[in-house]
Parts: sequence; C-alpha cells; structure tokens
Amino acid sequence: MNHPEFNFTRKSIMTFLNASHWKEWISSYEDIFKIIRCYTDDVKNASMVINNYLRKGEFIVFDLTKSKDDPLAIHIRFNTPLNMQKEIEARQKHKKKVPQLMSRI
Repeated sequence: MNHPEFNFTRKSIMTFLNASHWKEWISSYEDIFKIIRCYTDDVKNASMVINNYLRKGEFIVFDLTKSKDDPLAIHIRFNTPLNMQKEIEARQKHKKKVPQLMSRI
C-alpha cells in the first residue's frame, strides 16, 4: 500500500518503534505522527496508547506494506496485533471513569 504522505514504496517494509526511538525522535514527533496518521485520525490518543506500550518495554511495528485493515498492519513485538481503535476506545472509557471515581472520594 502506498501512503502519499511519505511516498512509500513496497521496499519500505516495516518501521520499528521502541522506547529509545521515541526519546530520540522528540524533536521530530511530527514524523511519528505522520506514520500514526496513516492508521488513525486520533493521533493524540494513538500516541498515548503507543507510549503506554513503550513504557512497558514493548516495541511497536508499523508494517507499511499491509493495508490499514490488516490486523498485523500495526503490531506489538512480531505477531501480536494492535487494534488501535479498540485501544483508543478503552483509553477513553478509562479516562471517563477516573473523574467519576474521584468524585466519590
């Protein structure tokens, strides 16, 4: 699949992202956001999901040769699909529950 934002070719197989890359790319978050934008419109929440996995010592693989609908287009390690939309929804649900719990205290 060709992503016009990057003019990727089939030779661009995978982009690996781990915690050290995340820190090194602080000056170029925009580059990371461009990759994430290929898979979701909610870049902010997607980056929070990715950051959460990176803090756990995981690494994320963006397989640019797969279609956006392919479960392994984004995966954790080598073979665990990352359903970005499901993760974002779970994060938003959790975010809504926290203020409710705090109001009970």
